[in-house]
Amino acid sequence: MNALSAPLTPAATRRPTKIRIWVPLLLLLVLLSPILLLLALMGAVVLKAKGWPPGRTLAGIAGVLLGLAGTRVQVEAPGASVHIIVF
Repeated sequence: MNALSAPLTPAATRRPTKIRIWVPLLLLLVLLSPILLLLALMGAVVLKAKGWPPGRTLAGIAGVLLGLAGTRVQVEAPGASVHIIVF
């Protein structure tokens, strides 16, 4: 039997592709720190212009972002499985 006459396997019988992504949150924050610093400064200016307390608002946003540690996201489809773990 050659490659041209080999039977095709349907997608349901093939093993799904598994993709695992491990994202270290500290490394991500260090790499993005210049951009995050600029965004924080621009956010402080906008919040000050609107009359909102910039310190408390930015601290709340930082708390949410730092709270992402330990997050696990699993997406499964018939042909693939993706796992993202933030640590």
